[in-house]
Amino acid sequence: MNGIVLANNLMSLYIFWEFGRGEFLLLIGHWFEKHSAADASKKAFLTNRVGDIGFFIGIMLMFTAINSFNFPKICSMV
Repeated sequence: MNGIVLANNLMSLYIFWEFGRGEFLLLIGHWFEKHSAADASKKAFLTNRVGDIGFFIGIMLMFTAINSFNFPKICSMV
């Protein structure tokens, strides 16, 4: 989580976002013996994966428009 807050560009933000997502899914599926916890973990995985793909597509579209991943350059172009 510290990496998400301290990231200075979009690619490092995305990488730390993926690491945090893995920990989140492990917390949801902690009681994997229970059927409801296992189902909730599967649903969260699929929902987050769709969001991650959208996040990555947005980052790539931003890069094609601005040619930079750095936040200061993105802010100056907006």
